[in-house]
Amino acid sequence: MPRKIVVGTVIAVIIGLALGFSYYVSQINALPQSSYSIFDPLPSPTPADRILVVAPHQDDETIGVGGYIIEAVRAGATVEVIFATNGNKHGLKLARENEAENALKTLGVPKARIIFDNFPDGDLSSQKSFRPEIKSQIDVYRPTKVFTTLPEDLHPDHAACGQAVAAIVKEEPGAFTPEFFLVHYHRYPRPIGDDASNSYLLPPPALLKSNYDWQVSPLTAAEQNQKNQALKQYKTQTSDINPVLKQLVLSFDQKNELFATPESP
Repeated sequence: MPRKIVVGTVIAVIIGLALGFSYYVSQINALPQSSYSIFDPLPSPTPADRILVVAPHQDDETIGVGGYIIEAVRAGATVEVIFATNGNKHGLKLARENEAENALKTLGVPKARIIFDNFPDGDLSSQKSFRPEIKSQIDVYRPTKVFTTLPEDLHPDHAACGQAVAAIVKEEPGAFTPEFFLVHYHRYPRPIGDDASNSYLLPPPALLKSNYDWQVSPLTAAEQNQKNQALKQYKTQTSDINPVLKQLVLSFDQKNELFATPESP
């Protein structure tokens, strides 16, 4: 067989396999657990780090970053948490603030390092002063890393937090490293419910093509247990009155946390 034909056949096979894999990924609802090993680990926090978590609501900080907060506090890093909204959509503002303080105390963050911005719950995207407020707080705190929800998160308050931080870091490249986590998305997280604690948290297949470098942050058994105890401080979110919400929140008690870092241009 002529060499050109052989080369052409090999190229065609490679292209076919690539297209086939892309189609496969686009059709599945969740990545297999065995794919955990293909994701790089997020660098561990250091004593020089100044960690800022911008949480849309009271519970998002523990859901997305609870384990990393534990590790950061133990490493001697400074950790501060901003709650963007008042969590008052169902008239639970004071209860959720108390729960947030208790959850963060469980994670090792003192009350003095918690800020409640008190924007309206469920209407963050329309608040024109929200981005300037976060920008001002970032300028004062001067974090090395900012953790917040992914701009592609399906909850509008979550998307607003991600979009604000993404815009700020675009205006000042290199000022800090943005790290995004996901809470609400199609068929995410998986698994959901009682089996989640023995599983790895993996990105939705539909977001693998996005311009992010997905990284995992493994939790020790002790860290996972401590995070679980912090999640359970949110009694308004984990009571049996709303079993669907309870299942969602506790489904983030998994063997790792998951973060998306924007790829370099």
